[in-house]
Amino acid sequence: MNIQTISGTTPSIIAEENCRYVCGEVTSISITPCARGICDIQFTSGSTVAVLTIPNTVIFPEWFDAAALEANTVYEISIVDGVYAAVGMWAVST
Repeated sequence: MNIQTISGTTPSIIAEENCRYVCGEVTSISITPCARGICDIQFTSGSTVAVLTIPNTVIFPEWFDAAALEANTVYEISIVDGVYAAVGMWAVST
């Protein structure tokens, strides 16, 4: 899997197949998933809660609300075929 480090606090990612995007702390992030294959995106929502913009065609687990991210949390989102998302999240120490 190709790994790309993304800089800036407001990245806009047009994901490619079999690519992992590693961002730092963001205030907003826009993701356009790849149409086929898997893409992974990791980012941190800092003390100011990040805003995630992603197509509403992406299906997240029922427990995850993409419109209500948490502060001081690292998110890892894996999207398969542009539709199905798996989410991992963990708190960061402040």
